[in-house]
Amino acid sequence: MLRSPTLKTFALISTTATYAARLKAMIGDLRADLHDPILPVVVGQLGTYL
Repeated sequence: MLRSPTLKTFALISTTATYAARLKAMIGDLRADLHDPILPVVVGQLGTYL
């Protein structure tokens, strides 16, 4: 039995589809705010135990 997509499903698809662009924009904004165009940014993931 197939279920129709829910609003939550559409929101998740929309969020994941634009994640990279929004992350790049956020890092660009941070660098602009701090007046440092080559500011290094480290991105990681916490363990699943948290």
